[in-house]
Amino acid sequence: MEESGPLIQRRGVQRITADIGIRYFFSNTNHSGAVKNISGHGMFIQSWTTLPPGSLFPIIICNERDVLIEHVMVKHLIKTNKDISGMGVEILYPSQGYLEFVKKNFSI
Repeated sequence: MEESGPLIQRRGVQRITADIGIRYFFSNTNHSGAVKNISGHGMFIQSWTTLPPGSLFPIIICNERDVLIEHVMVKHLIKTNKDISGMGVEILYPSQGYLEFVKKNFSI
């Protein structure tokens, strides 16, 4: 993944570099990760625990005022060296709160 300053271009969608702690749940297990880039329709989650492409699960983003819960689907996995370092996810139905959070905090 190439970066050009704070703005990342991928598939014609602007993505902004971020560092946001999140939690996600899958198969009755709580996981944590960090959002490393974000857009209005998706994000890259860096985590020790990745899920297979096509997996559906909720993520929780806590900010100063709100707790946002968004449902996502894994689109692809990213490998660094020989290890999987994270997953690209699509926000299935971005809530108004999520879109406002991204716009306010990341100037998309």
